[in-house]
Amino acid sequence: MIVDDDPNLLRVFSRMLGSKGIRVRCAQNTAEALNCLAWAPKAILLDLVLGNENGWETLRLMREQTDIPILVMSGSRVDAEVERDAAAMGAQGALAKPFTYEELAAALAKLG
Repeated sequence: MIVDDDPNLLRVFSRMLGSKGIRVRCAQNTAEALNCLAWAPKAILLDLVLGNENGWETLRLMREQTDIPILVMSGSRVDAEVERDAAAMGAQGALAKPFTYEELAAALAKLG
């Protein structure tokens, strides 16, 4: 599942993964993301900036409901502090946008 408030990025990510045979569900906000958990995705790619919503809060709410692996992403910055905070909240990794398919595939492969 991909959670991002930008519909254009959702289309790009969906096409990128879909071209590799990966079925993708998309959500543009916290409520949609929490509803999509019922589909039991194998992994979640979560933007930390969701418009007026806080992706960190979305991460916290997801962790209360599931242990599905989560990779956080951000277009503003992903440094050691973000990686540490994300791990402390239960995320398995962090990606800086923009990223290539190869970078995403490597991060997903680490999830198992």
